[in-house]
Amino acid sequence: MKKRIAAISLVLILVFSLIPVAAFTNTAISVTIDGHPVSFDGHPPIIVDGRMLVPTRGVFEHLGFEVSWNSLAQQVTLSDGEQTLILTIGSPSFTVNGVQSRRELDVPARIIICA
Repeated sequence: MKKRIAAISLVLILVFSLIPVAAFTNTAISVTIDGHPVSFDGHPPIIVDGRMLVPTRGVFEHLGFEVSWNSLAQQVTLSDGEQTLILTIGSPSFTVNGVQSRRELDVPARIIICA
């Protein structure tokens, strides 16, 4: 259980903080997990201020999580039946099963409107 929480925390940190090679080229950004490409419905990963931002829904649904959005609280809830993670827009911190993570996201969760 602790290994799974650590793995999920690591995924969150990596998703929000990697500086990919794509930042220095004109190529499209692609994401793979365990050799399988992740699809992003209409909202592709982007580079903002040297950081790759990846739509949470695409990554976590690929990992088998249910993703729900609470517009009033501005929170994304990610659940796989064993783990529940909550990300709040504008916050670098997140919770895992109701406990504040000791790790923080390099870039706070945010909403990006794609034109």
